Amino acid sequence: GGMAGLALARHLLDIPQAAVTVFDMGPPGQTRGATAAAAGLLHPLTPRGKLIWKGEEGMRETLLLVEEAQRFLCATGATSRVVACRQVVRPALEGANKALFSPPPESDNPQESQAVPLAPGHARLKWLTVEELEAIVGSPLVEESNQVAGALVADGLVVDTAAYVQGLWLSCESRGCQWKQTRVESASELIDSGVYDHVVFTAGAGIHAIPELQFLLENGTISLSRGQSLVFDNAKTCSEGVPALRAAVLCGEYVVPVGSRVICGATHEHLEPDLKADAIPGQIDEGGGPANWKPLRDPDNAVSSLAPVAAKLFPPLADVAPVDVTSAIRVNPKRSHLGKIPIFGRSPSHPNVWYITALGSRGLIHHAYLAQQLASSLSSPAPTMAGDGATCDGGGEKAQCAQEVEVLGKGSGDDDIPMHDDDRYVRRRRDGAALAEW
Repeated sequence: GGMAGLALARHLLDIPQAAVTVFDMGPPGQTRGATAAAAGLLHPLTPRGKLIWKGEEGMRETLLLVEEAQRFLCATGATSRVVACRQVVRPALEGANKALFSPPPESDNPQESQAVPLAPGHARLKWLTVEELEAIVGSPLVEESNQVAGALVADGLVVDTAAYVQGLWLSCESRGCQWKQTRVESASELIDSGVYDHVVFTAGAGIHAIPELQFLLENGTISLSRGQSLVFDNAKTCSEGVPALRAAVLCGEYVVPVGSRVICGATHEHLEPDLKADAIPGQIDEGGGPANWKPLRDPDNAVSSLAPVAAKLFPPLADVAPVDVTSAIRVNPKRSHLGKIPIFGRSPSHPNVWYITALGSRGLIHHAYLAQQLASSLSSPAPTMAGDGATCDGGGEKAQCAQEVEVLGKGSGDDDIPMHDDDRYVRRRRDGAALAEW
């Protein structure tokens, strides 16, 4: 019942005569896990300001579902806003960020200076002066007693994930989707019942308890990390004379306005795949994860790690105490030459069991695109994976990629490998034979 599961349900419901059931331990439309803890940043760029893998497609598919979710919320009379903020900025703070997101020096020719509003090679960034950045954020950003400039991420926005999931569920429900509030730890019971033709796990931390997906943990295809965030009461801080945060500020970590809250995140704490609930000191969240492994909160660690971040990215928060700490477990994919790409595919142990996982910290940009791709595959009489770089059954000796194809595509991932407009991009089989060239 998170964003990936409901996006998939919504696309599957477009298949004629398809009957779709969502299994989740929570009530309908009330998200849990990583979706609930997500800050909601949506933009198509890597940390270095380049286009992320499938960034254009991901933005398009996600925005379509965001708009649909808002329509269904409005139809019920709800006042919730799915889009919480429509401005995302990258300040030129610290080291690499200073080099990447500082405006170029002004030209002696005013016309020439005004004619270059975008960063070279960063088509979705617009330079901001010190004054423009302050006006957008609501406070000056300072480093070593100097105010800093930065860049505006064109089309970047913040999604209220709770409202998004609620609206998406209303859309699914209107199309006949069923919701069963129960845990499913194995696909066998569902497949063997004869009621369901296919089972798809859109698994986050719960992947730890699913037998059909254990190969992903065993062969090192994925890794786990805990992400904690601080929550500030934006309404309370305003009443105490602290200006409201007006835009999302992203600089490795982030501060994000979501309704009456400001979210500052996030930590990246590596976890071992066989971690037990008592392996890390801290408070265990009730009702999360498998019985032997639950998301943990460690408020002291979160505050010590993130309070300085909040003060750096939005100085008025320097003297404000957080009102809450959120925590969730990320499932992270391996890094490839295209960056960290989420995976979906078919379980090698069962032909009718599928999965979407390893969305990492960029679930909003990729979940809707992957859901659309998998739904398209399942709509065919003999489902197969589409021949795309996204659709890999997890790697390792047991796995097979769709048509054994990988796409060496234009655009770099987090590794920011330079690729030029005059390069050729080749779609190849795993044995190296070229299938197509463009």
